[in-house]
Amino acid sequence: MKILKKNLSLIIWIIALIIVWELYANQVAVTKRTPENILPHLKQILDAATSSKKVAGGETAVGVVLSSAGVTLFRALIGLLVGTISGFILAVIMKLSGLVEKTIFPYLMLIQLIPVLGLAPIILSITGDINVSRVMIAGILSFYPVATNTLAGLKSVEKEKYELSTK
Repeated sequence: MKILKKNLSLIIWIIALIIVWELYANQVAVTKRTPENILPHLKQILDAATSSKKVAGGETAVGVVLSSAGVTLFRALIGLLVGTISGFILAVIMKLSGLVEKTIFPYLMLIQLIPVLGLAPIILSITGDINVSRVMIAGILSFYPVATNTLAGLKSVEKEKYELSTK
């Protein structure tokens, strides 16, 4: 009973979402839109997910989703590693040189202000490869937080402790 009381609002939201989904799916079915799967019923989605029918490249729907998820996760991991390493290196360089920090930090803030949806087509046109641009976007998304937080962490170390560690 305690678990039900704790998750009651979540259950209500899920039920409401299912009801709204089905109402709109009925509306789409009545208007006879093409393609028919614009907004399928939840039963159609479950049937397609559990079907053993081959949909693309000799794989089932679940297989396609899982293989695509693996590729996406791999690209995101590469972007995260590139962004983390480059952000850390830039933060260390900015800590060591006040001139570099004063020069680069405003541009670092500017990168964060540009929306990713606006940046993605630009990066795609520069690289010409959708896979490379996806990795670069993931790298840019992780670059700013790593660079600024590492710089803040390095600056928070007291001067005496910093000097002690460099000798």
